[in-house]
Amino acid sequence: MFRKVLASIGIGAARVDLELSKARFTAGETINGQLRIEGGMIDQKVDNVNLRLVLSSSFKKGDHMQNVTREFASASIAEGFEVKSGSQMQSLPVRFMIPEAIPVSAYATRYFLVTGLDIASALDPKDTDVIEILPGTRQAVVMQAIEKQLGFRRKPRTGEYNGRFQEFEYRPAHFMAGKLDELEVVYQVERDGIRLFMQIDKRARGLFGMIAEEWDLDERHVSLFVPNAQITTPAATGEYIAEFIDREYRRI
Repeated sequence: MFRKVLASIGIGAARVDLELSKARFTAGETINGQLRIEGGMIDQKVDNVNLRLVLSSSFKKGDHMQNVTREFASASIAEGFEVKSGSQMQSLPVRFMIPEAIPVSAYATRYFLVTGLDIASALDPKDTDVIEILPGTRQAVVMQAIEKQLGFRRKPRTGEYNGRFQEFEYRPAHFMAGKLDELEVVYQVERDGIRLFMQIDKRARGLFGMIAEEWDLDERHVSLFVPNAQITTPAATGEYIAEFIDREYRRI
């Protein structure tokens, strides 16, 4: 009886450990691993084994920093089995697909795989693994076009996720250098392509420029859809995006 009480608060209960072959994955990739379960001091019936992909990020709102936590995907690995007391590690195969249209790991944006055993009348054992999620194949090409081909440099600590979207802020170092103050981009992955929501900030010059900056007249909010057929190489995609940015810049 005393052992059951201890197990109910997590002491001497079954233990769970998710083993992964790597810690870096691309959006849209399938995770393969092994789930190890070791028995505790008493027999315990496991109702369900679940796996959750959880994002944690912080973002600035006004003068304050706020935190956000969101579950992006979950899966049931197994259900309805018993873990015998003192039993050796049991192994369950894990196969879990990461969604493609999700934020990627950045300075303030982190991901965790949380594995849990659902055990009635007991503290559920959990295992938390930190993983890194890189852009999916299509988004990677578009980001390389902006960052490598056009030479926009990410500002420090960019890539915040505010619960609705993830924003990247860039400084021009090659293309549009001297013309733009910064470029803000939200990448939205869609079935037929990548949609870019951009804020183009023109560099202020002279008195008129200072007035325009004060009244936000030097900014232009635009969106560009880059179809899959255009997402071939960073060079080709970069040219496509550059033409659009230059055209919109002239309209400010």
